Amino acid sequence: VAFDSQLPLSEEESPHWGFLDPETLFVSARHVDEAGWYGDPDNIVAFHMLHGDSDDSAASKQFAARWDLGTGYLPLLDLFYNQSETLPQLYSTTALPHHLSEELRKALFRSRRPAPRPEAPGRCNETVPMRW
Repeated sequence: VAFDSQLPLSEEESPHWGFLDPETLFVSARHVDEAGWYGDPDNIVAFHMLHGDSDDSAASKQFAARWDLGTGYLPLLDLFYNQSETLPQLYSTTALPHHLSEELRKALFRSRRPAPRPEAPGRCNETVPMRW
């Protein structure tokens, strides 16, 4: 992964295979305790939305209640990808979504975790039953 300011890369500078940073670059919506992100929102490469309410574990429901995330989920897929009438420039510009829309900014920051970032990330200790 390279940002525009780092391009072009020479063959020697090309990144090798490695782990994707799940807390600052390749982040997830904070619907479950292990998800969320830290850092600069301008550096996020991918935002995994965990769309819907398929996570039916008791621990996830308790987490949502504890962090006041509500009993349902914010429909992030619709929010980010169904804006062609209300925010058409979202799909035709290089501007970051959270700079174009306060609604998208709030949705993104709803999953931001408090700083500082812990030295060791949390672990998922349960099998999560999924509803299809």
